[in-house]
Amino acid sequence: MEYKNLIQLRGVVKSAETVPYGQKHLCKFTVLTRYAYSGRNGDNVFEDTLHHCTAFSGQKIPVETLRKIQSGSVVYVTGRQRHIRKKLDDGRETSRAEVYVSDVTVHKAASNELNISQSI
Repeated sequence: MEYKNLIQLRGVVKSAETVPYGQKHLCKFTVLTRYAYSGRNGDNVFEDTLHHCTAFSGQKIPVETLRKIQSGSVVYVTGRQRHIRKKLDDGRETSRAEVYVSDVTVHKAASNELNISQSI
């Protein structure tokens, strides 16, 4: 099977919102990924990237999974990347990339218990 524009992300959710959308639910969230490498002079370099994601509830993604996606959750996302171009009222053109999610797994839900156990 051929996959065009397939993207797989693993990262931390920075913001999330789940709302009803007709008979389904819609979840818009951002995932922060970090790429680490050594620079020319041996220093560690970290590059953080925010990815805007959109997921609909359905057969592969139940509503319960979408409700687990909260700020601070660790997620694994598979989907297709789309580039959206818009023309603003003042004539300028903007573009942004968005990931349409086909599968999402929440590895660790956001919890305050993590902070308590680390302080003991």
